Amino acid sequence: MPETYDQVAAVCYRWRAGQLEFLLVMSSGRRWLFPKGNIEPGEDAWSGAEREAYEEAGVTGSIQSEPLTIFKHHKRDLKRKGSELKIAAFLLHVEQIVPSQEAHRNPTWFTPQQAMAAVAESREFVYAKEMQRVIQEALTEIENIPAAERADSDDETITVRATNSPPLSERLFLSYARVDSVFVDWLADQLTGQGHPIWLDRRDIQPGDVWDDRIDEGLRACKGMLLVMTPSAMESDTVSSEWKFALDQGKPLIPLLLQDCDRHFRIAKLQYIDFRTDRSAALDELLTWLAE
Repeated sequence: MPETYDQVAAVCYRWRAGQLEFLLVMSSGRRWLFPKGNIEPGEDAWSGAEREAYEEAGVTGSIQSEPLTIFKHHKRDLKRKGSELKIAAFLLHVEQIVPSQEAHRNPTWFTPQQAMAAVAESREFVYAKEMQRVIQEALTEIENIPAAERADSDDETITVRATNSPPLSERLFLSYARVDSVFVDWLADQLTGQGHPIWLDRRDIQPGDVWDDRIDEGLRACKGMLLVMTPSAMESDTVSSEWKFALDQGKPLIPLLLQDCDRHFRIAKLQYIDFRTDRSAALDELLTWLAE
């Protein structure tokens, strides 16, 4: 009798300029996870995972017909008896990227080390370890793929990280919540183009790096911090640790208000730049501040 699952998930990966990346989406509870969902009537498990990848993350490609692994997942506000789901994870090599049908999912690419950290955020320890185990098993499986088959995905938005990056002492550390990645990428590109280099975790932490070590290095060496303020950022333990450390180290800190939110009193007393409405004007104001 075929094994049954509560849901299916697609563990999506690609090579970008020869480097491996995993694709995660944002849940309604603001947690990073793999594209996943229910199996439709008459649908094979692998086909359901493939459909979820397309609907939630806007990706298509080659998917394995057998599960990579089975993992346990806790779903908040589960409308059924019990709270733990058994999910079959299928490995999917992304070959094409198109607009997602569910834009609120904020599909985002992570290096393996970043993905391991992202799935652990705001998640119970046992379920965080389950998600990390899936990534580790995916890495083991992907290692067996011949190098000749590791072609970059069809994504015109891919940009290759520069190899002649400026020293950390000349860069600004960008602290933010993952849900705000689209804005952060735009801001980083704008500032870099105007001669203000940025330290951004998703661009500067390489596969194999120890996440905490690189964050610590960036915080200590960068000349200042830009703090993107939203409700998600102000509730994030990681973001809180970053800006508190920067202030304790005497680093200049410029708050950027992207969404209305409650702010810690140490942040509230600092003058912010308002990005809530006119981002072009706010960017000009920020560039003026940085030029002083």
